[in-house]
Amino acid sequence: PAQNMIACATVALVDQGNETTEETRTSAYDGPDHLWERGWILQESVLSSRRLSFGKWMSWKCTMARGTVMRPVLRARSNAANDGFASEVEKLRMWIFAPARMREAPRQSWLRWNQFDSWYAVIEKYSTMNLTYVSDYLPALSGIAQLLQQACHASYAAGLWIEDLQIGLTWYVASDGESTVPLRVDIVPSWSWVAVGKVRIKFRSWPSNSIHVIAEGLEVLEASCEPKIPLNPYGDIKIGRLKVRTRLRKALLRYESGYTSGRFKYNTVSGSQYPLFGNHDDREQPRFPCPVLGWELKQVIIGEAALDTPIHPRQQLADSLDVSCTNESNHPALSEKEVWCALLHVQEKKERHQLTALVLEPVSGSLMVYRRLGLLFLNDHSWFGLGPGGLDMPSEAIGASMEVIELV
Repeated sequence: PAQNMIACATVALVDQGNETTEETRTSAYDGPDHLWERGWILQESVLSSRRLSFGKWMSWKCTMARGTVMRPVLRARSNAANDGFASEVEKLRMWIFAPARMREAPRQSWLRWNQFDSWYAVIEKYSTMNLTYVSDYLPALSGIAQLLQQACHASYAAGLWIEDLQIGLTWYVASDGESTVPLRVDIVPSWSWVAVGKVRIKFRSWPSNSIHVIAEGLEVLEASCEPKIPLNPYGDIKIGRLKVRTRLRKALLRYESGYTSGRFKYNTVSGSQYPLFGNHDDREQPRFPCPVLGWELKQVIIGEAALDTPIHPRQQLADSLDVSCTNESNHPALSEKEVWCALLHVQEKKERHQLTALVLEPVSGSLMVYRRLGLLFLNDHSWFGLGPGGLDMPSEAIGASMEVIELV
C-alpha cells in the first residue's frame, strides 16, 4: 500500500508564552527503501534538477538546496566539489554539470580523482540494482553516458571510456551468492562489464596512499563499437573491438576443487601445497578465483585470476563454503586451461608493485584475436619483463613480448 511507503508528518503550533513556534512531528517508514533497488532510478537521480522522493521518508532535492519531512526548512546543499563525503552519485552529477569546478576542487596531489573514477564507482552501485530486462543494462545509463561524454570530451565504448581503459578494463565479477552467472556468455564485447549479464561487479581497488599507475601497460590503438540501434550509440552493442599494444605472455589456469572455499579465508589453499600469495587486498573478493601458473614452470603460482565465468561446471562460489554438492566422480578434481595474459597496468609504491592483466583465450580461426576470460592479479613485475624502474629485461629470459592484438 502506498501509505506504507512514505513517512507521515504533522505540523503543530505550540504556544510558549509570548512566542508561537512551529514543530514538525514525523514518523519514518522503517521498511526497505525500494526506490534505490531499481536500475532506472540511478539515471533519473543523476539527471533530475529537482526531485521529490518517497522512500524511508519524503525528501526534496534541487541543485542548490535540500530538505526532508523530518527537517522541512530547506538547507543549502553541499556538493562534491566542497564535500569530501559526498556520494559517488553526487560526484558524477558534478562532473556532468560542473566539470570545471570539479577539476579545480582542492585535493591531495597524489590522489587520482577524476570523472572516470566516479563513473566506475557508480557502475559498481548500478550493478547491484534490479532491471526487469537485462537488455536495458546500457540503455538505462545512456543519458548519463551522453552528458558525461559532452562535458568531459571523452570517448564512450560499451560502458567504458577509451581514454582510461588501463583502469576501465579492470572490472571483475564480485563475490555474492544471489545472481546467476551463465557458464558461457555470448553478449559482446567480452571486454565490457556488460558481457557478464546482471551480476555485481567491482573495479580493481587500489590503496589511495601515494600509489600511482605507471605507463608500462596497455595502449589503445583503435576502438570501435557498432550499436544495435544506430540512433543510440550509448545503448546495446552489436560489435565491439579494441586494437591494443600490450605485453603478452602465455600461462596456465588451474582449477582445483578445494581452491575457492579455502581461498575465501585468506590463508592457504585448501587441499593443496600452494600458499596464498601476498598481493591480495581484503576488498578484492572475486566470485570465481583461480590460480594462474607460469607456463614454463607449471608448479609455480604467479598470481590469481578473477574469472568472468567458471571454467569448471562445479566451480564453487568464493563466498560459498558448502562444497557438499560437488560430485567428484562426475567431474575431475583438477582441470587446466592454456591462456594468454595481457598487461593492463602497474601500480607502484616505493619498491612494491601490483600488476593487473587481462586473462584471454584466442578466438578460433583468427590470428591475434582474443576474447576476455577474466583478470589476473600479481605482484612480480619481472614476470612481464619489467625490471627495476620499469626497464625492459632481456626478452629471451622472460618469455613475454610486446604485441599488437585485437580484443572482441
